[in-house]
Amino acid sequence: MSTARVIARNIFSNWANLAVSIAIGFFMLPFMVHRLGDSLYGIWTLVVSLVGYGNLLDFGVRSSIVKYVSQYHAADDRERLRSLFSTTLALYSAIGLLVLALVAVTAVFLPQLFTIPAEISSEARFVLLIVGLNLALKFPGGVFEGFVTGLQRYEVANAISIGFSLLRTALTVIMLLNSQKLLALAAVGLASELLMMVTMAVACHRGLPWLSLDRRAVNPTILGKIYGYGLWSAVIALGTRVLYDSDSILIGLFLPTLAITRFAVANNLVRYLRQLAYGFGNVFSPAASSLEASSEGDRLRNLLTFGTRYALAVILPAAALFTLLGREFLTLWMGPRFATESGTVLIILTLSQTVAMAQFPAGAVLYGLNRHRYLAFVLLGEAALKVAISVALLPSYGILGAAWGTAVPEVLASMLFVPLLVTRFAGISIGHYLRQAFLPAFASIVPAAALIVAAKAALPPVSWLTLIAEVAAALVVYCIVAARLCLDRPQRAALATAAGRLVGHKA
Repeated sequence: MSTARVIARNIFSNWANLAVSIAIGFFMLPFMVHRLGDSLYGIWTLVVSLVGYGNLLDFGVRSSIVKYVSQYHAADDRERLRSLFSTTLALYSAIGLLVLALVAVTAVFLPQLFTIPAEISSEARFVLLIVGLNLALKFPGGVFEGFVTGLQRYEVANAISIGFSLLRTALTVIMLLNSQKLLALAAVGLASELLMMVTMAVACHRGLPWLSLDRRAVNPTILGKIYGYGLWSAVIALGTRVLYDSDSILIGLFLPTLAITRFAVANNLVRYLRQLAYGFGNVFSPAASSLEASSEGDRLRNLLTFGTRYALAVILPAAALFTLLGREFLTLWMGPRFATESGTVLIILTLSQTVAMAQFPAGAVLYGLNRHRYLAFVLLGEAALKVAISVALLPSYGILGAAWGTAVPEVLASMLFVPLLVTRFAGISIGHYLRQAFLPAFASIVPAAALIVAAKAALPPVSWLTLIAEVAAALVVYCIVAARLCLDRPQRAALATAAGRLVGHKA
């Protein structure tokens, strides 16, 4: 199979996994909140966020596994593949044990650290331990997944992920319908993780049937190579984790757990949009590396400019809908009590993160140019400023303070530091970059946004039918205008040809 077809297969399997994840989240979030209640769901979100920080112990190892499996497999170097497998499996098993120890210590002090009702503090501790065990298993299981994806079999890894996501969702629904609570949810997650780990190990064995664990193949030299590649990625992961996933913890330190639920409802919607932008932006990293290696500066600059423009073209419609129709959507989806406070949080996060998501291709280009250490420093600065602002504002402004804590550093970094960095290393003027990348996309959204405002005033979207009709009309207008402003004539012609072939094929 050609490289282009392999890449296309992998991209579409990633998008399929994301689509399933979004669909499950759309159904499960209101279901879980209504079955558990705001307070219990807030505790669940808090526990998951706390345990999620254990992922930082990865230190970029998983991305290194994928890189070196691909490299060694292409060279048919079985000895190094066996050494990589044995070394990383031993390393990840040790990290899993460390995670368990840290979670056990955290469980002891959980009720003292956060505002958790006394009557459920013991249950919360047990839930934290089970979710921690779940994460501990993910580390050795990640070796098998890394080998499968390193063999460029993303569709296999994604199919396994989709299958177990659906299984976990079905079991969760059954448990909640039978009045089970947090412990049952944690047990379902643990059982599905165990089964998925075994399935991924089978897939790994099918790809490399000769591969086996060999204690003699454990090689400290491999660790140095792995950590050398993943160090700055680990720093970026730390900054990203604090920036986007610390809100539940910070809110839990100052406010009742039901406030975590109010914030999480809005934050989850923006998270889905961010995942879409990540999936789009990440493909620019290897392309930037290739163009720099071949000294094709003009094509690199075009990649940055048009990549940013197309990323914005994908993001802006959803951002406009969240901003202009977010409260109405939350009322229909979650209930009227989420419209005001959660709706305001949704608007703040959407506006600030749209600016940040527009820079995802720029971040990927910095990766490809091996300049991502500068991005690491920017993200660490964002994370520190986010914590400081959130701690200062949360006691007085509640979850709106947490939203502003995320928004302010994001806007500063995305409007100042990242554009200056990427344009400097790509050899393009900041003015040209902003005009060519940002102006066409933002101009394209104006007519659609105006239509939403007018339609909303004339016919308030108080039902799903009205909301969907207004969204559909706005999207049609946006697509027509964006095709004109964001695509050049050859691109429009190619798009029309592809659409004609698709219609002809279906006919």
